[in-house]
Amino acid sequence: MIDGLHKRAIEQAELGRGLYPEESRLVDKKTRRGGTPLHFAVAQDHCEVIERLINLRADVKASDSLGRTALHQAIVSGHNLPVLTLLKANLDVNATDKNGDTPLISAAKNGMIDAVKYLVNHRAKLDNEDRFGSTALRNATEGNHSDIVWYLLEK
Repeated sequence: MIDGLHKRAIEQAELGRGLYPEESRLVDKKTRRGGTPLHFAVAQDHCEVIERLINLRADVKASDSLGRTALHQAIVSGHNLPVLTLLKANLDVNATDKNGDTPLISAAKNGMIDAVKYLVNHRAKLDNEDRFGSTALRNATEGNHSDIVWYLLEK
C-alpha cells in the first residue's frame, strides 16, 4: 500500500521535479512490506519515473520484506523495459531474494527471454542456484521455456 510519502515522491518524479532537501528521505521511504517508491514505479512499468527516482539517488539495491530489489520487482511484474532502465544503474545483477532467486532465475521461471538476454549481457551468473538447488537453466526447463533453455545452453 502506498502511503502519503510514497505518493509525494512518485508525483514529484512524474513531474520531473526534485525533492526539497528535507524531503530527500522520501526517495527511499519504505512501506511496512519494505517497498520503496522505486519498487512501485517498477511494478507500474513507469520508466520515466524510474529514471527520475534514480536521478534523485534512489537506492537501487534496496530490498523489500521478501528480499526483492527493484530489479526482482520488474521481473515478477513481467516488465522488460524497467529491467533495461535499472541495468543502467549501479546495482547487483546477482542479488538474491529470500528464496535464493536471482533476477535471472526469476526471468527464466517466468519465460521472459528478453529479460534473460539483458541480464546475461550484464554478467548475470548462470550457475547461481535458488534455495532448492535449481539454476536458471533448470527453471527454464521445468517451465517448458525452450527459447530460454536454448539461449542459456549456448552461453
